[in-house]
Amino acid sequence: MHLHTFLKSCKSPNPENRGSDKGNDGYILPGSFFIGILNYNRNNKPFFFSEEGWVNLQTKELVNKKDFKVFVELPKFNKKASECHIFRDKIIFLFKNLHILKERPSNFGEKIFDRIFSVTEVCKLKGDELKAYRYSMKYVDERKLEVRCAKKEAFLEGILETAKNMLKDGLSLTRVARITKLPKEQVLALK
Repeated sequence: MHLHTFLKSCKSPNPENRGSDKGNDGYILPGSFFIGILNYNRNNKPFFFSEEGWVNLQTKELVNKKDFKVFVELPKFNKKASECHIFRDKIIFLFKNLHILKERPSNFGEKIFDRIFSVTEVCKLKGDELKAYRYSMKYVDERKLEVRCAKKEAFLEGILETAKNMLKDGLSLTRVARITKLPKEQVLALK
């Protein structure tokens, strides 16, 4: 969803330059899309964001209207966090500045940023704090595994109890095995 939002904000204002495939939301969708995040200036143009297609060098015509490339030149992106109002600018701001941010910018409230900033908090941990975090995550993972196993055991117990009741009600061994998907040997052991 969020990548789709990002791509929508990358769309050319001139939809005639695009392929004819329309998405459910009415936006023209290209056949393929390449996004290059560059940490250098590739030309002297002042724009940090450029969109390009494949052009025949002899005819200067667009070769394929469905294949586009987007280049983001980070050195040319000079917006402050408070100046980033659209999702695309916020993502580009993070690409350029995440390594130096001390806290989450107040206007970066979208849910996708929750995960990004929680990961950056972990990256700041050092020494004993990092060991404690890793231990706590191991503990959480072990508890999740225990819960999963307990759910499987409870589910199997429910199936076995159902199979016992079916046998008590006079259903055949073959029918109980087919309905419960238990091996016949296991159903036979329930008698």
